[in-house]
Amino acid sequence: MSYLKHFPIDVLKVDKSFVQEITAGSNSALIVSAVIGMGKSLKHRVIAEGVETGDQLAFLQAEGCGEGQGYFFSRPLVARQFAGVLETGDQGHESIPAPRIGQVVTGVTVTETADVLRARTGEVAQ
Repeated sequence: MSYLKHFPIDVLKVDKSFVQEITAGSNSALIVSAVIGMGKSLKHRVIAEGVETGDQLAFLQAEGCGEGQGYFFSRPLVARQFAGVLETGDQGHESIPAPRIGQVVTGVTVTETADVLRARTGEVAQ
């Protein structure tokens, strides 16, 4: 494990296979907690993959996981649909706030406004 500190790592991803089992009472919850703790201690971003339920999200948030991606937030989107999410904030879940610049939504870091995204895809409003 000592060789890990020599790699230029700044993000740890928790594989969806662990996330799927965190509420099932398996050792996955312990492993996920340890990975999140290690990432926080190293001042790395920790991203949970495959978040599909509110219970999984609640567990990850309670453990201090700062980012997630998965079907709980949204199914895969084309650029036009993603622009709509940015405009309306509607991701299909009332409890999830609209994305902000810098926030990760479904694995995409929001770095542009909906207008810029539409312009990049050739869908500029008249």
